[in-house]
Amino acid sequence: MTESVKKKHGIPITVLAFIAFFGIDLIADILISPVLPGWSECVRQVFFRLPVALLIYRRLGRDRPADSVRTVSRRRFRTFALLYLVFVQIPTQAVSPIAQLMSIDGAAGPNPLAIILNTLVLAPVIEETVFRGMLFNLSRTRLGFRSAALVNAVLFSILHYYNPLTMVTTFIMTPLFCAFQEATGSVRYGIRLHLAFNVLSLAAGLLAAVIPVFVTVPMFVLSIAVTVTLVKRRTALMDWLTAEA
Repeated sequence: MTESVKKKHGIPITVLAFIAFFGIDLIADILISPVLPGWSECVRQVFFRLPVALLIYRRLGRDRPADSVRTVSRRRFRTFALLYLVFVQIPTQAVSPIAQLMSIDGAAGPNPLAIILNTLVLAPVIEETVFRGMLFNLSRTRLGFRSAALVNAVLFSILHYYNPLTMVTTFIMTPLFCAFQEATGSVRYGIRLHLAFNVLSLAAGLLAAVIPVFVTVPMFVLSIAVTVTLVKRRTALMDWLTAEA
């Protein structure tokens, strides 16, 4: 398939792949929720999302050439992660009370063990593997980075339909995770940032109680501006992160 044909058909193929993915995930949720109340999210992560995404990826796309992969400096990544937590992830979580974020299974109600397992283990690993490692790469072979990251952000936020604010925060963080995938060919950096994001989501109620609303709202707007700037200047960011590798 030529590059022009890939780009011409990139969005329809990518969207159809996501529709198939979400359709199967939704059907699985309908079937599993009554049987395993509170555990639907965990079961779907392991037995539906990962296998379905792998099947789609194998049928429709492969990774980009290996010569585009770069190694990130551990020291500089830790520095970046700390700054990212302070200026982006804490502001995006401080505006959301923990009561809204605990409902990962809708009407089934929260299950503390399921929340911890999904938030700290399954979601960071499987969602980054599925959405950045497979589905972003699938769309990236057919689209430019901006279009592929935008599609990934929109559809990843739809996965979190149960909470409008969570949809916004996931939309904000996704393009930067895509940028790490683009530059390194690895999901491990996205997994680490995703894990930190989820840990803060569990502490969102505390953050909301400690930080006044009149402060969190400007912080939230600033976090969006910072993320947009980082994505726009992703080449310079990755040059800095890989300079000492």
